Amino acid sequence: FYASAKTPESTAKEYYTSEDLLWHTKLTKQRFINLYALDEPNESAYDVEVGKSYIGFFTPRPNDSKNTAFINRWDIDYYNLNIPQSGLLTVNFSAPTTAGGFLEIYRRGSDKSILTLSWASASTKQILIESGEYRISIYGGTGESNSFYEFSKYTFSTSICPMPSGMDILAGSNNTFCEGGSVTLNATPGFDQYKWYKDDREINATSNQIVATRAGTYRAQGFKCGITVQSGNFVNVNVIPLPSKPTVTIQEQPDKFILTSSSSAENQWYLNGNMISGATTKTHIPEQLGAYSVKVAQNGCSNQSDGLNVKMDRPTITYSGSTTFFEGDSLVLSAPADYSGYKWTLNDTQLSTIVMKHAARKSGNYRLSVQRGKLSSDFSDPIN
Repeated sequence: FYASAKTPESTAKEYYTSEDLLWHTKLTKQRFINLYALDEPNESAYDVEVGKSYIGFFTPRPNDSKNTAFINRWDIDYYNLNIPQSGLLTVNFSAPTTAGGFLEIYRRGSDKSILTLSWASASTKQILIESGEYRISIYGGTGESNSFYEFSKYTFSTSICPMPSGMDILAGSNNTFCEGGSVTLNATPGFDQYKWYKDDREINATSNQIVATRAGTYRAQGFKCGITVQSGNFVNVNVIPLPSKPTVTIQEQPDKFILTSSSSAENQWYLNGNMISGATTKTHIPEQLGAYSVKVAQNGCSNQSDGLNVKMDRPTITYSGSTTFFEGDSLVLSAPADYSGYKWTLNDTQLSTIVMKHAARKSGNYRLSVQRGKLSSDFSDPIN
């Protein structure tokens, strides 16, 4: 906006009464003269850009003889400001001390100011701000109380250092877990540097992500644009202790193995890493050979024993005498004791003998397998 007159421009009244006034505005000339002078009304605010400086004018109060209804009207200039991205907004505002002046910023559609600058000869403020549409309001005092008899110039500018408008911490999974587990904590990205704290003590972490394995209260700080931003929340990490690690003992009986857990309750048995359905008692009788373990649960957490290999060793056939003898004679072959059953073979054909000893009367290769209930060993080396 500008105004000029052929007559001397020594007072505000000359601007209002001059017939040769040249002006530029969206308003009608009469409304311009009567009320706004160089101002824009609220519904016709200017669009201004971040990173540029602007000059505006406080309007002198209207001539009393022409329009007494607006003597005490506040002089307000409005500007639309689009913030393209969140960051640290710096606002500079300067107004003559004789005129006074205030600058306020509002989010479009809100009547609550988020930043106010006073009439000081030079004033700067910074605020973290989100992207979006904002409105700047610049005003002086009333025409009654301020020296607005001449057009008073003010200047303002805005700049932004892109950064997140705040910081939050999000847990990547459940922040309550069993001992030995972890949770990934993620702070808002976009800061140049980070600091993490557990129970208000700094920990060795400088990125926006940490893996928490210990219980405590976690918070973070972000650094950018010369300022420090505290996390707006904290995360409590809870670690549930594991139950004591169980052990498994084995007892050998002629007809079975008996496995016993050191835990009296909450047992679950496994074979070769696979859960055995229904096997939840303190003791377990294996029906297959393999690696057995037991898992104990408590408060939603579990601990598993080391594996215990249940196996049947290959038996060894013993005898007393020579394996070469005359027809009609025999050689007694003996199996190890304490098994529930025995299988003898001659030249890989099963014999009728199912006891511990067998009298060999024929030539050939004799082998033996022993049984413990349903479980059988591999066959022994042959005796010829």
